[in-house]
Amino acid sequence: MLFLVIEARLATKPLIPLGIFSSLSTACTLIVCAAHAMCYMSVAYYLPYYFQAVLSFSPVFSGLWSLVAASTLFTTTVSCGVYMLSTGHYLEIIRFGLAILVLAFGLFITLPPEISVPRMVAFQIVMALGLGILFQAPLVALQAHLKKKDIATGTATFGFIRMLSAGISIVLGDVLFQSQMRNRASSFISSGIPSKIEEMISNGSSTVGTFLLEDLTQVQKEIVRNAQNQSLSRMWIFYTAIACVGLIAGFGIKRKELSMVHDETKTGLEGEGSSDRSTSVSEGEEIEIGV
Repeated sequence: MLFLVIEARLATKPLIPLGIFSSLSTACTLIVCAAHAMCYMSVAYYLPYYFQAVLSFSPVFSGLWSLVAASTLFTTTVSCGVYMLSTGHYLEIIRFGLAILVLAFGLFITLPPEISVPRMVAFQIVMALGLGILFQAPLVALQAHLKKKDIATGTATFGFIRMLSAGISIVLGDVLFQSQMRNRASSFISSGIPSKIEEMISNGSSTVGTFLLEDLTQVQKEIVRNAQNQSLSRMWIFYTAIACVGLIAGFGIKRKELSMVHDETKTGLEGEGSSDRSTSVSEGEEIEIGV
């Protein structure tokens, strides 16, 4: 908040000119960026945790299973880039990707505490499809709706929001997961789990899926894994809501046609004294982006 006040009131050369948020389309695009980053980081962090802690996969085997999502992400991202280059359309991609993302996290809520190969494959493909679509399209939408002199600053702001949202995602997800595990502390105690191990489990320790469970009975292990899976399920509900926020914001982005015409624009301090040849365009008009 203090950073925003300084940028708005005190900084003569603000790092993030708040004027780029004045347009509904640019503001909604940045919200989509934040939602996508939070969802992507949750999958990158907590899906391997599900494999290792709940399903008792080794780190290597967990990594192999993650290749399903990685390969789909690669294919989808490249395909969407080619589609936007050939058609100049990005709005349909954004909304479709966000809808798929909501579906994917809704499916994640139903992940079972035991191995289910069809779900593990299908859910990862759906999730990677939604995430992969949204890596490039929101940035193209942002640049299309900015004045040409603001594109560099807007792109930097886009990257800043993406990284900040990714960090916030891990913190919020961890808080939710730990709170859910603490709520189940009584079941751990009643099952006879030693207090030291119970405390680490209740705090949501990331090492629970390895050596800690080796000293527990089979019944105790099942209780812990069910608790972890239920806690992850509640966390996936939160990220489903985040994806829904992104989907709603996606409908606030207006269409603007792109073209292949190159137009040179001076930016930065050197271009400040000269008049910008580019002019702002109204919604629905063609904007020229150099490719």
